[in-house]
Amino acid sequence: MTTDAATVVVWLSEAPADARSSALLSSWARERGLTLVSPRFPAWTPLPVDLSIAAAVEDRLESARDALVAGSGPDIDRAIESAADLLGAHPQLPNAAWLMAEVERLRSARWRRLAPIDTTAADRAWTRAAALDGGRSAGPGEQASSGPEPATVTLEMHAWSGERVWLDGAPVGPGPVSCRAGPHNLVVAWQQGPVWASWIEVPPGVSAVGLSALDAPACSTGDLGDARVEGNRVLAGEARCPRWVAAAPGTAPDSIRLATCEAGDCSALADWRPVPIWAQPRPPDADRGSHWPAWATWSLVGTGAAVATAVVVGLVAGQQTAAKSSQFVLGPLNTN
Repeated sequence: MTTDAATVVVWLSEAPADARSSALLSSWARERGLTLVSPRFPAWTPLPVDLSIAAAVEDRLESARDALVAGSGPDIDRAIESAADLLGAHPQLPNAAWLMAEVERLRSARWRRLAPIDTTAADRAWTRAAALDGGRSAGPGEQASSGPEPATVTLEMHAWSGERVWLDGAPVGPGPVSCRAGPHNLVVAWQQGPVWASWIEVPPGVSAVGLSALDAPACSTGDLGDARVEGNRVLAGEARCPRWVAAAPGTAPDSIRLATCEAGDCSALADWRPVPIWAQPRPPDADRGSHWPAWATWSLVGTGAAVATAVVVGLVAGQQTAAKSSQFVLGPLNTN
């Protein structure tokens, strides 16, 4: 694997890495000039939830009902479109699906009661309302129509850690979701707040909705969160991280198991332990002509030792000679 300044490492074990395993990982990385980092969390920006907007939609719906009773087509059209525009721009509101269903029911009543009459448009609006909230009984001045066709939709998204998906205000899990053909409100929440929201159209029958905007960033916890160990293999699913390392407890004492990975393709896990310095093989001379020969070093050391010994012996001999010499003083002999 090509060395990198920062390489993501994923510890694949039920228990976190202990101090010894962490030290072994660090030693392995130092030998290869790598800096190991943990997968990062997706940096999703929370969407603001302003409940005053929902209140403003309620006010417009009330104005539309008043205009319907008064028989004012232009006024009801303005109120309905204003409410729909607000909801279209703020799909993250917790009651967005129910409010949009009421917008559609007011449209249905408007097309049935005020000129120009359009029963087809009225039926279509009532059906779209039922797709959003499951339907309700017709109230005063309303007329129900046939319900929406059944549908099954698969939300195509790369899951990431901690997300929750809501369809029309109800939580849904991974896999196909049973619903009704028509408009739907889709919200993705993370850490108890919405981070993505949109209005989608689901056709009758079986379909899929691609949500690439929700893909977890490469090398994040969501991208690598599905990686697991089976035997000596690392199964990384649809990981997109270009280069990363999988680590797990070793099968031998004082070891760890490591695999290098490129996206979802990983090498086999293999035990690794540091080799003691005294057991490491001596590297061959890369260019003997440009290095001081080992034998010359030993010869010099031997010669130096011999010279040093000779000097020491000479000093000792001199000291011994001096110790045995007599001291003479010239001068007159004192006979007294």
